[in-house]
Amino acid sequence: MKQEIKIRERLGKEKSGQYIDPDDKKEYLIRLNTPYEKKNQIKTFISQYNSGDGNDLKKKFWSVHSSSRYAFEAYSWLANEKSCLDIEFEMKLPALTGYSVGAPNMDVYIEFTDKNIFIESKLLECEEISLSKLSESYYKEKSELKNLKGTLKERYDNDIGLSKKIPDFIMEIFEMISNMRIEAAIAAISSILVHSLSRFSNSGSAITFSIKSSSSLFIFNLHF
Repeated sequence: MKQEIKIRERLGKEKSGQYIDPDDKKEYLIRLNTPYEKKNQIKTFISQYNSGDGNDLKKKFWSVHSSSRYAFEAYSWLANEKSCLDIEFEMKLPALTGYSVGAPNMDVYIEFTDKNIFIESKLLECEEISLSKLSESYYKEKSELKNLKGTLKERYDNDIGLSKKIPDFIMEIFEMISNMRIEAAIAAISSILVHSLSRFSNSGSAITFSIKSSSSLFIFNLHF
């Protein structure tokens, strides 16, 4: 929690407008240009950002509320951590076969002996998440929707494992977000009901209501 506050305070430093202090920018440029060694290679973060498709260092990275710079603050220290085998920013990943959208750029890639971690950093965007924004070509079969190119297996370079695991993983995320929204709604509803019915606390009555998602059932018993 303290690290989170520290990072947010640093991100918020500015003299005027929506961009960071010029002196802070110079400090970032030094850190971005500082070489580090991973996998017997000498690397720099600035070369990774310059190779990315988002042109983050041109403008976005210097914004006060930059999710890209937030990721850099949160994870760049791993370059000096021995247990971290590799770390890169703006790492390009394979794209779906048959689509001209280009390779996606992952904000952070971290490699340890027993796991690989891919991070897509969001700061203010978290308030605007919509389930419909992810292209259905990643998880739907051609028979389920018009204008899709090829079967799921074909779209994942005929890799049967990927064509099943990635859509299943996406569905798990959708379910998790859906349940989080339901839980937030339930908390709001229960708070309103308890507040509204508190004046009947001596009447000895009760209300039971439930809200069900595809994997969870929430039951509330309100006694008043």
